[in-house]
Amino acid sequence: MERKLAAIFSADVKGYSRLMGDDEAATIRTLTAYRAVMTSVIQQHHGRVVDTPGDNLLAEFVSAVDAVQSAVEIQGIAKYLAITCSLDYTYVCSGSTFSALVIVLEISFSPGFAAHLAVAVREVVSIPVLAIKRINDPIFAERVLADGQADMIATTRALIADG
Repeated sequence: MERKLAAIFSADVKGYSRLMGDDEAATIRTLTAYRAVMTSVIQQHHGRVVDTPGDNLLAEFVSAVDAVQSAVEIQGIAKYLAITCSLDYTYVCSGSTFSALVIVLEISFSPGFAAHLAVAVREVVSIPVLAIKRINDPIFAERVLADGQADMIATTRALIADG
């Protein structure tokens, strides 16, 4: 099997089910517009949108540099949305693959390996930023919060699957 390393970008809508219940047509119009903007940014940075199931957008980059540059630009979009929309919080995460079909298990990464991404997002938005990815120790989680890397920590999967 041929292996490859890729940077993965994933975004979804907080409260999507509620928004669809409130006004399905407006939610679909807004989601379609945001996806178009994000797809354009991703393509400008040599990425490709892999899938858009439901409220999610999944993109792949060959270059980590291109992925970061795209993320920085999308952070600007997030800042704009935070100012002009009613967002409660945001989060950022990262991932790697050896192939398009096999995802590297996160247990192979050090705890909090993506927390630095939350720092970058916090610098450009005025809403709380959630840190995720291999933060499965309460003491480590408290340190991330105390160091100002994030405003909140999500540990659901970590508590269930990471030992």
